[in-house]
Amino acid sequence: TGFQQYLWDLSNIYSQILKNPDYQPPLNSYSRGLSQILKNFTEEEIKGISESTEDEIKTKDGVTFDFKGDRNRPFIVSHKLSPTRLKAMKAIAKPIGATVNDVLFAALFRSLYKTMPENKITTLPCPIDLRKYYLPKDFKTGICNLNSFITCSITSSLDDSFTETLAKVKQAMDLQKKSSISLKGKKKEGGGRGGG
Repeated sequence: TGFQQYLWDLSNIYSQILKNPDYQPPLNSYSRGLSQILKNFTEEEIKGISESTEDEIKTKDGVTFDFKGDRNRPFIVSHKLSPTRLKAMKAIAKPIGATVNDVLFAALFRSLYKTMPENKITTLPCPIDLRKYYLPKDFKTGICNLNSFITCSITSSLDDSFTETLAKVKQAMDLQKKSSISLKGKKKEGGGRGGG
């Protein structure tokens, strides 16, 4: 991500200064805009992405969540996985070609099943790094946010085993990853350059 790149660059600058107090970091003019991704698409393809409806969240006959809390005191819940637990999750995912992220989503869906009616569509957003899908591995960018999100929609069923829920999640996520829907609404954000 852009923040990770920033930390690496900042650490490198301080490391170089420790070796040489006169060190001056080089400036760069890498793009910080979405244009570096959109330039790989034709205008017709971008128009098709913008007008696509395949990513519309399925709220009809679906489930909504009445989240409550103090808007002035937002918080983030975090949980640390042990190496043993992570290894077990990878073992569950591997047979069907799923990811650890898919396993986490399946677990979240199953916890939500307990609070929702049977056979209702539930949709959850998943952030993604656009660099991973649309730029070469060694492509240099300016420090910037190139994140978007895809949605995962599946039908609730308490009768499903964990593996069956995982398979549903994987199928939904794979369809989203294969499309360019994560770029929808991004065209107007294109452009932008700056020094490093």
